[in-house]
Amino acid sequence: IYPFLPDTAFLGDPHMGKKFVNNVPKHRRGDRENMQYVDFVESLNNVQTVTNHIMIGDLFDTEIVSNTVLWQVIQSYRGAAAYNPNVTYYVVEGNHDAGQSSSTISSFDLLALALRDVPNIIIVANGSVHVTSAMTIYGWNRNGYEVSGCTTTVAVGHWDVVDFGDNSNVVPSFP
Repeated sequence: IYPFLPDTAFLGDPHMGKKFVNNVPKHRRGDRENMQYVDFVESLNNVQTVTNHIMIGDLFDTEIVSNTVLWQVIQSYRGAAAYNPNVTYYVVEGNHDAGQSSSTISSFDLLALALRDVPNIIIVANGSVHVTSAMTIYGWNRNGYEVSGCTTTVAVGHWDVVDFGDNSNVVPSFP
């Protein structure tokens, strides 16, 4: 929770579905994934003092995760939203979540479909959503240069810190 946004909790880059195998003994494989899931669920439910919970992108580690991981995430969001009806959950698509082609149905796409009936969950994939007059959330594919012209006090999004030459998806700069 940030002092300038006392009513908002943030979760960045949970990368659900990531497999930790490098330098991990076989008998310990799955331990880190389980800890990661516990941290994720804790973030969704540790919202007693906030009205907004924003997951700032890269919910999943790849555009397609196992059905088990997808189901766990869907159920975790549904459960948290039901238990905390006065909290609005914003789920921002990140570059790892997005399908690489228009013909691919990503796990994030399926998550959005599965949660579309939950009134206090808002999926931010394209475009922007005004949370308050002072805060706007932008989808990851919104060019930082484009966002820099916004009039909001706080711009939230999933951007890179390095411009890879195409002027897309970089942290916006404000005058």
